[in-house]
Amino acid sequence: MNGVILLTKQDNGCTIELQEKGVTMLASTSITFRTDDETKRQAASVFADLGMDMSTGINVLLRTIVRERGFPFVITLGPDAEYQAWMKEKLAESWERRKDPNRKVYTLEEIKARHNL
Repeated sequence: MNGVILLTKQDNGCTIELQEKGVTMLASTSITFRTDDETKRQAASVFADLGMDMSTGINVLLRTIVRERGFPFVITLGPDAEYQAWMKEKLAESWERRKDPNRKVYTLEEIKARHNL
């Protein structure tokens, strides 16, 4: 292998590139992280269904994070217990009102007219 090794300094560290006959190959590095066996098994199964191995799947995620400059999905804490209780109560009230035989049902046209839409 007669190639040229380039060391490039970047803001976030350095990149080692091997140029061989006009093709640039980035040096690889290893990342170790912990997860439970079931999550690993399920992820490997999904990746296999997509035609890739675990390493490729995780690389897709990492490259998407870099490209998007963040996660490719929303990370939230979810609704708190107080909000969930309030929402459950409101849904129950709505369900009960739905059973009222005297309730007024509006058509879409009536709603639009009522709100000048």
